Amino acid sequence: MSVKPILFNTEMVRAILDGKKTVTRRVIKNSHKNAYGFYVVSNQGKIVGVIDYDEDEIMLDNYTQPPYHPGDILYVRETWAKAAKIFEYDWHYEYRADTECEWIDKWHLSIHMPKEAARIWLKVTDVRVERLQDINSKDIEAEGVN
Repeated sequence: MSVKPILFNTEMVRAILDGKKTVTRRVIKNSHKNAYGFYVVSNQGKIVGVIDYDEDEIMLDNYTQPPYHPGDILYVRETWAKAAKIFEYDWHYEYRADTECEWIDKWHLSIHMPKEAARIWLKVTDVRVERLQDINSKDIEAEGVN
């Protein structure tokens, strides 16, 4: 188990907070530009990596592991700002998904969010490889899309 960051845009953060988003998908990138496809490598039903192959179904010399594994804890990076409480010298964080405050003049990109500012923590329960074309309406709804 490890603790890792994951990026979500404001719309997806709102879906997580509303309980509409329970699944997320990430693209597996081929490390070879001439890769034709990939094989899923599993060990006792757990995905441990992906191996690319070429047009002749010859395995290429790379092995890609998924970025997340069951049991990992993810902290959500989202658009944020650091703000002072009125008439106090205490700082707190504001989140774009919660508010469209006009008084905040500098929103920070989610990629720059520090770990201590994270308010959403997720636990990875399952990792699997699926073709994008295999998504169905139930899966789309679980992704938080209306």
